[in-house]
Parts: sequence; C-alpha cells; structure tokens
Amino acid sequence: MNSDNRIFDRLLTVLIAAGTLFSALFVASALPDALLHNSDILYAPAFFDDLWQGVDISGWALTPAPYFFPDLVVYGGVDALLRLLDASTATRIDMALRLTAAVFYLLNGAGFVLLLKEMRPVSYRGGFLIWTTISILFLQLPFFSAPFLAAHVLTHHSGLLPVVLFFWALWLRKAKPVDASFLALLRANAVRYLAVLFVLPTLISDAQLLPLLFIPAFLLAGYGVFFLGDKLRHAVDVFLLFLVWLLAERLIPRIRYTVVFFPSVEGRPALEALLTVSPDRILRIASDHEFVIALLLFLISAFLLWVNHRFFKRRDQAPGATNLSFETLDTDRQSFRAEAALLLGAGAGLLAALVFHVGLSAHLDDVPPITGRYLHFLFVTVFPFVPALLVLSLSSRLRRSLARRRQREQDGRPAARLLQRFQSDGLILLCFSLVPFAMPAVRPGLFPVSGLLSRGQRSAAAREAQCLRDVAIMHGVRGPLYGISDYWHAKKLSVFAEQVRLLPVELDEPTKLYFWISNLSWFDDEQIVYRFVVIDGLDREMIAGLYGEPASRDRCAGMEIWWYGDDSPIRHEPARLREFARVIGIPYRASRGEGAR
Repeated sequence: MNSDNRIFDRLLTVLIAAGTLFSALFVASALPDALLHNSDILYAPAFFDDLWQGVDISGWALTPAPYFFPDLVVYGGVDALLRLLDASTATRIDMALRLTAAVFYLLNGAGFVLLLKEMRPVSYRGGFLIWTTISILFLQLPFFSAPFLAAHVLTHHSGLLPVVLFFWALWLRKAKPVDASFLALLRANAVRYLAVLFVLPTLISDAQLLPLLFIPAFLLAGYGVFFLGDKLRHAVDVFLLFLVWLLAERLIPRIRYTVVFFPSVEGRPALEALLTVSPDRILRIASDHEFVIALLLFLISAFLLWVNHRFFKRRDQAPGATNLSFETLDTDRQSFRAEAALLLGAGAGLLAALVFHVGLSAHLDDVPPITGRYLHFLFVTVFPFVPALLVLSLSSRLRRSLARRRQREQDGRPAARLLQRFQSDGLILLCFSLVPFAMPAVRPGLFPVSGLLSRGQRSAAAREAQCLRDVAIMHGVRGPLYGISDYWHAKKLSVFAEQVRLLPVELDEPTKLYFWISNLSWFDDEQIVYRFVVIDGLDREMIAGLYGEPASRDRCAGMEIWWYGDDSPIRHEPARLREFARVIGIPYRASRGEGAR
C-alpha cells in the first residue's frame, strides 16, 4: 500500500468514526422532551438522587422490570460524570438521559457490526458505515423514526437491544475444538459460554429477555441436540441456558424482598389467561402497526435468505467450478447458517413475546397499544439487517462484475477501463461517510443539535418546577415543600424541583397513595405538612369536598396549584405507609424521615 492509499484509508476511518459519533448525537438531540421527561422514565434520575443523597432505597417499589443492568449501570456512570461537572439539576437530568441514549446507540451499533460480520465478510469500518447510514435513513421515515428513537430511551426495555445483539454475535461464533475431549470443547467455546453468563444480570433486570432471547436460543440448542451433529456442544448449550435461567429464578426473590422491591411477572397466569382469550382479541393485538412492521421485516428477511440459499445451491451445482469458487461457497454456507439461526431466533422471539404479552394483557382494557409500548425492541432488532444484507449482497455481485470487467480490460476494451474509473469502492465509501455531517444543514428541524446543553433548562418540566418554587416563595415557604398530585406530575416535579416531594394519589380516591415507581421513605415523617395540590389530572369537586376550598389558586407554566398553606388539612399517616409496605412485601420497615432533599 503506497503512502497516498494509507492517507486516504486513515482519512476514511476517521470520517466513519466521527460520523458514527455524530449520528449518536443526532439520536440524543432528536428525542422529544415529552418522551424523556415522562414520569416512568424519570425513575432512574429519582433513584440515583436517593443514592447520592443517602436516602434509604429499601422503600422503593420498582417496575416489574427494574432495569438494573445495563440501563442503570450506564445511566449511573453518565449521571456521576455530570455531577462531577457540577451541572444544574435540569441540565444534568436531561443530558444524562440523552447521553445514555447515545451510549445505547453506540452499543447497538457495535453489536450490529459484530453480528453482521458473522453473516457477511464485512470490515468493522464498513459495518459502522452501514449502521450509520441506515440509522439516519430510518430517523427520517415517519413510520420508523418513533420506534427507533423510543428503543434508545432509558428504562424502556432499551437495554435489551445491545444484550441481544452481542449475545447472538458471540453465540453464533462456533469454534471447532482441536480434539474431541470435553475440555477442548470448553476452551474453544469459552467466549460463547461467557456470553450466556453475561446475560444473567439482564434476565434478572428485565423479564422481556426470556421470550425475546432465552426461548429462541433454548429452542435452537435443543434442536441441535436431536437433529444436528456435535450433540455434546449443543447439550452444553442447553445446560448453560437452563443454569442461567435457574440462577435468575433463585436470585430474583432474594433481591426483591431484601434489597429493593419490584413486582414479579409470573408466566403461569399469563399462559392461563392466554387460553381464555378470544381470537378477535389476539387479532386486535397482532394488528398493532409496530408489530406488523416487525412481522413484515421478518418475512422480507426470510425471502432474502431463501434467495441466497437458491443462489448458493445453483453456484454449487454449476459445471466447471474451480477450487477457489468452492472455498467461497464454503464461506457462503457458513454465512447462510448464521443468517438462518438469527432469522429463526428473531422469529421465535417475536412469536414468544407476542404470546407473552397477550397473556399478560388479557384482562386490560388498553390491549391495542400494549404491543406498541412493549414490543418496539423487536422492530429495532430486526430492521437494520434487511437493508444491510441487501447492500452487502449487491456489493458482492458488483465486485464479481468488476472482476469480469478487469478480465475484459486485458483484451484492450476502453469502455471497461472508463467504467471502472467511476466505480471506485473508496469513492463510494467516502461519499457515504460524509452523509452524517450534512444532515444538520439539510434537516435542521429533525436534528436540533444546537442548544442541546440548554434543552433541560428550557424544557416544560423545568418551567413547571420553577413555577412551583415561585408559588411557594410567594407564600413565604423557601425550605422543603410537600404536596399531592396525580402520578404524572408527582415524579416529574419531585425530580426537577429542588427540595420538593409530591405524594402521588389515586385519581378516584385521593386519600390513598398511588404507589408506582416511588419511594415510601420520602413521606415517612410525622411532621410532613402537604401544603398544596397540583389539581391538573385530579377531580376538583372531590378535592374540594375532602379538603375544602384552598387559600389561593395559582396558575403558571400551564399548571393550576391549589395552595392550602401551613393549616392544610391534607394528611397521610406514615403508619399507613409502613403497613402498606408490610402487606406487599417491601423490605422497608422503620421510619427514617428522610423527607425532601
């Protein structure tokens, strides 16, 4: 390689790396505030605030998927870095959520490239270029951009994506042992077996991994035991998968009842409910557009796989094949097996997750949006490989065409030489590597990178938090502040406002706590006076009937606040909270009175 080629090669590498980082920044900037500042998503900022402030976390009741790994691990690192930089509360929360999404995007890209390399002979540089180009393309398509962005949002099952991609990339990497001994098998496949153990914390953190990954992997390994060669290797795979599932089943109750509580997701009730679901209800769930898109992409992948299989078979049977072509065919067959395993795994995961959710949501009224909220990761798991395999298939055929033209060039045909000058691989890669740098200028509304650092301060959540503080100061309260509201206001204002805690209450019975992704220790203090009510979302007549007319009604930042002041009749006894914790099994026991930050 001459010096000019080396310089061009390094320039191309730098451009692709920078373009990948730029596209991660685009994903972070394209996430809408309403999606990031949702009360469910703000679980992670609230949880880490408690850790940093020394508040007892045993009073937390988390979601059935507590997202310990990798979601909280990644967010915790980003949050710690922003705290060291002394960022303001709103900026820290907003930027930590956006940077976590960017990290997930990069992890997904790395997993995608590793898995793609198992299916096609592509370089790391080419793989990341394909990932970046496909991501930017899908961010601009109306039916694809929303699920793609949502799949990178913290505590929204987004942590499953990199785990699934890395698992399949390592699982499909089947190494042949040097001999037939059991120890040689373990040494040759050590990376694959570590991949199985690596998903243990994810399985504890999110039960979605069971239908999405474990069931497909278990079925493929079981199929290998009965119908494929090398039965010992497949038997070891089955044993390890079963062992990890059993460890997760044993560890989950110990974490739930001794460290921090989260509800369980039982498979048996889901299957029992599934047997009573009508076919019409199943069709309503399956007709959700995001599930249909995932199914469509699965069918397209199956069609492409069939076409490649027919192509390889025809080449294999072609007369006059050379030894070199047979070596190529052997590589193609390995790629075909990797594609087939991934396709079968994705299809089985899609079906298992659908069955899982139909059973869990059989008794709910909001069944149609269930798949849209909880199956988006299936869509993102499948979609990048369809255009990627198309591009790589076309590229391989183009290379063979160019090779034939080079052969004709020896015959002195000038048209072939002229055509070859305009079909340089390096020129094509260079053009695509510049795409991310052009997007902010071409579509500035879609990629609002400018002002990203101040997005948190300018958000609606920050304005509402400041509004609440201004109302309190207007009434002479500058210290810790307590009030009640519906769930959607409570978490958001408690996280974004300094020294403020809002007790989430039931909409139809405001005297009862709506305990969902909250910490009981925030409200375990006999001296708490709930001075105000954020009335939006609550029944005004019911609140007035329970607590009387407020001393004042203040409105700002789109919120209406009923201020009752120091003489507020609103009370919630800590003894009732502790009894509530005892009944549902939360490990929180005694009053500690942490209160507001």
